[in-house]
Amino acid sequence: MAGSTLMSGKDSDGNYRTARVGSDGGLGSASGTYQSGAGTVSGGTYSWVYAHADTTLSSVTSADISGSLTNVTIKGGSWWRCGNATSVTVSAGEVTVYDQ
Repeated sequence: MAGSTLMSGKDSDGNYRTARVGSDGGLGSASGTYQSGAGTVSGGTYSWVYAHADTTLSSVTSADISGSLTNVTIKGGSWWRCGNATSVTVSAGEVTVYDQ
């Protein structure tokens, strides 16, 4: 991914892990897609959702998260890790969905 790099280090169990550092210096990608109101963000692989306002995601497609991924609520100002999601559908609210 352009504008980011990988770094590695040990986690609390002593296992090596890799993390992506975005072009803005923060952990994770610095690129994403903004969605205000109902709509779907798709066509990529996504790692995090930031809710600018109280938000309801009507569905999320992720092979890495088990259980129901319908009607997920996220409080405004909160982050939600979406587990390599390939599609995030907003029914109400305002989010930025960050690339992996």
